[in-house]
Amino acid sequence: MVPLPTGQLTLSQHRAHATSLAVICFIAASGVIGYLHAGNIEWGLAATLILGRVLGTHAGTRTLVHVPARQIRLPGASASALTG
Repeated sequence: MVPLPTGQLTLSQHRAHATSLAVICFIAASGVIGYLHAGNIEWGLAATLILGRVLGTHAGTRTLVHVPARQIRLPGASASALTG
């Protein structure tokens, strides 16, 4: 999702990443609601995964805000090229 905001919408790398994460939160929440109603969530495993992801994301975000935009752009572009 980051290439569109940084290219056509001219957002900075940091704003594009933050905006992308905000959008992902709402998309994920809508999916969780469907699975919640169907009773398909394994809460013990989910709690463990959530804890690890929240801690890792917090640490990564605290680091990423100090990385120059140019250094963020190349790995993102490389990942996009490799995954299509």
